[in-house]
Amino acid sequence: MKVISVKVPEWVSEQEAELWIAEGLGKKISRKIVLEALAEGIPLDKKFFEETREEVWAEVKHKYIKMGLI
Repeated sequence: MKVISVKVPEWVSEQEAELWIAEGLGKKISRKIVLEALAEGIPLDKKFFEETREEVWAEVKHKYIKMGLI
């Protein structure tokens, strides 16, 4: 992990900036997982979608914990 300097408006707290970064990472990680799944040809039924979504969120949470974001 690396530390970078980011300029934000005065009204943005450090916690809000961390949340913004975490949300952005979540989108990037989710997009990568979804694209990999689509490349493998996942079926599009609702049950499978729900199961896959739960797996994705578990993986995102694990990565956030590993990165020290939660």
